[in-house]
Amino acid sequence: MQLEELYDTWKQEGCTQGSMASVSAIVSRIARDVLNV
Repeated sequence: MQLEELYDTWKQEGCTQGSMASVSAIVSRIARDVLNV
């Protein structure tokens, strides 16, 4: 997953819902992607 896609996902899931839980899930996903490179 590329950073542009991650950012779009964050905008859709994080900003739209305004949910910290959603944002945390995105951050966790990003962290896993980075660590698994």
